[in-house]
Amino acid sequence: MESLETILNRAVDACAVDLRNERPARRRFCYPINKETAARLLTDAYRVEVERGQYAFTPTPDTLAQIGGVAEWLTNPTRKYSLLLYGRPGTGKTTMARALQTMAKRLRESFGPAGRERLQREAQAFFPPEVVREFERKENAVIVPTYTTAMAVATMAKDHRDQFNQICEISFLILDDIGPEPKRVNSFGTEYLPIADLIQRRYDRALPTVITTNLGDAEIAGTTQFPGYGPRIMDRLNEMCEKIPYGARSFRV
Repeated sequence: MESLETILNRAVDACAVDLRNERPARRRFCYPINKETAARLLTDAYRVEVERGQYAFTPTPDTLAQIGGVAEWLTNPTRKYSLLLYGRPGTGKTTMARALQTMAKRLRESFGPAGRERLQREAQAFFPPEVVREFERKENAVIVPTYTTAMAVATMAKDHRDQFNQICEISFLILDDIGPEPKRVNSFGTEYLPIADLIQRRYDRALPTVITTNLGDAEIAGTTQFPGYGPRIMDRLNEMCEKIPYGARSFRV
């Protein structure tokens, strides 16, 4: 009969094998194009967003560097899974977030059935099944982000808890302009911290999130003059987010 120690050691060995075979956390999402292509498409999408506001698009070196940083984040699986665009008001953060969403929509369409049909007409060729499967794989890899604002999230947390819970769990989120919204809301006698709760939940699940803000690190953490989200949330943002600064003058002037 085997000794108790032998049986326990065998159980430990089996545990070690299971741990070695454990599947890692899901791989960070990554668009199925290279950085240069992403930067080209994002530049075009950025131009579209600028011209929608009745402005002429004249890219500055700062804007091109920011586009390159977002393109790198979208296509490099070794980067952090979220993105923080921060800096002065009017410097292009929301425009960049909107451009990212616009680019993602068009990119997904280009790999989808309508895009394949257009290419077939242009090429006058029939795509074999393996090519169609590759298109479908790329289409599924392009997650289109959902856009919302911090103010809207605060309203959801107070008046529409189901919507708030859904936005916390959505696969890819753009959260625009954290800072001006109420930091605490009361819903039927229960107090909630809308943005802090949302960030914590997305951190827990490693869900990609693009956040824009006019706040610096100290203000996000909270100062005596500004009620921020606390050092714990700032620490989470530091861990989950690549940061792209916006320091140029306002384009609205």
